[in-house]
Amino acid sequence: MNIHLVLHDILYFIDVLLVLSLIILIAVKAKPGIAKVMLLTTWTSVIIFVVSHAVGVSVTDADLSRKILMFNLIDILLPLSSAHCVFALLGKNKAQKQVLGFMYTIAIALAATFIIHPQFFLLPSVPKLYFPNYYVPGPYYWVMLLYFFLVTTYFLIWMRRMYVISNGIEKNRIKYFFLALFLGYTIGSIDFLLIYNIPADPLWGFLFVPLSVIPYTYAALQYELMDISVVAKKAFIYAVTTAVIGLVLSVLNYANTLIADIYPHFPNVISSIIFALLAAVAVLFIWRKARESDVLKYEFINVVTHKFRTPLTSIKWISENLKETAPQDMKDDLLHIQSANDRLVELTNLLVNLAGTDDKSYEYAFSNVDVGAMLNNAVAEAKIKCDEKGITVSYTSHGQCMIFADQNKIKFVLQTLLDNAISYTPKGGKISVEISVNNSQFSGEKVWISITDTGIGIPKDEQKFIFTKFYRAQNGRKADTEGMGIGLYLSQRIVERHKGKIIAQSAGEGRGTTFVVTLPVLNSDK
Repeated sequence: MNIHLVLHDILYFIDVLLVLSLIILIAVKAKPGIAKVMLLTTWTSVIIFVVSHAVGVSVTDADLSRKILMFNLIDILLPLSSAHCVFALLGKNKAQKQVLGFMYTIAIALAATFIIHPQFFLLPSVPKLYFPNYYVPGPYYWVMLLYFFLVTTYFLIWMRRMYVISNGIEKNRIKYFFLALFLGYTIGSIDFLLIYNIPADPLWGFLFVPLSVIPYTYAALQYELMDISVVAKKAFIYAVTTAVIGLVLSVLNYANTLIADIYPHFPNVISSIIFALLAAVAVLFIWRKARESDVLKYEFINVVTHKFRTPLTSIKWISENLKETAPQDMKDDLLHIQSANDRLVELTNLLVNLAGTDDKSYEYAFSNVDVGAMLNNAVAEAKIKCDEKGITVSYTSHGQCMIFADQNKIKFVLQTLLDNAISYTPKGGKISVEISVNNSQFSGEKVWISITDTGIGIPKDEQKFIFTKFYRAQNGRKADTEGMGIGLYLSQRIVERHKGKIIAQSAGEGRGTTFVVTLPVLNSDK
């Protein structure tokens, strides 16, 4: 057995596992949209290419090798889908609509031609370097390479131009996209050199994934599909864990084959069981370590936040006692101390909630809750702030609304939405709160909560980001400098945990906002 071929196949197999782990992460966590679809399409194309390449160059039958390598036609889609993904992420789909249409038309025509006439694309494979069989280009294989090169070049030039005129987060993301694709496609092109008998080892093409797929995914997820501070770390952990497991399984499988070759009379069942047990132990060890890391993180945050609460409570009591006996000229200073202390308490509570939402098994205590009564109390508390600010607030309830929920978590959601409405509604504005059951907008038994304000609204191009952790709309940052961009993220996680839904509706900047929360009605058997 050729050790170079074994190493080549193992490295490409690890690439498949890495990309597959990212696909699963994106499919489970990412918000729906064209960017998500294109990102999944791009990495699925990479898997198809890598698998067909690794298998096609390893089989000994020349015609079978060619048939397997025909799946490399997916290369026609790869640069196009990656470009489409970036256009969608940067909000340039409409501007690039004609270009995308032209590119897709050419891609479909090329793919159809090569499928109908496969001999135009590839001829039967022949041995090259240490491969039993390798690509032999057909007379028009170069057309696919030319298309690939032209699309990639156009895309890189476009990104370079966008980088120059962009700033801030967008500029940084474009930099990641550009470098990832430039380095990835450059390294990945090593596979094509041997096709034209240039003696370059295709083994190094496996670097396409670490140099392109991972940083590209990082840039795609940043402030867009999900929170990057969590996702980047988790994606790296999942990818490395999957790669380690894959490497262990590959080594065990190779060792099993080696034993069978050296000791043909050794019972194959025994060695298979031994290696299966070793693989299971390796997987269990890695899983426990990953789980241990999550638990330790949660416990650390939990301990720290509780340590914060003790001195904060002491400060609150002492300041309240001092306020009763302090001279008049000191009372204003004490009010500032109390305000700052209240803010620290709020931040501490947010930190606890933030930790609790990252693992669904933590700190949810469900019980029967009258969400109507809870909302009524929340509105009564909010009315005090509204009166101070000169805002009118109205509350309409349509009967008792019972749900099965964590009362504290749902209370946090309601307070967050009401606080936001107050913060972003100017003096003289109005806030309307309504709750009912079985609203016609939704199917099934639902509690429907609507909070509408006449405030600053949400710009159309920023509405898709508002439930992203730490994200705040530009007009929101100007209206309330103290916000952190955590409340809506937490609210969405909490509502989803209750099998509900939260959406935001706004006609645009300066035209108010409506938040709608739907939660399942409490079943009679609960």
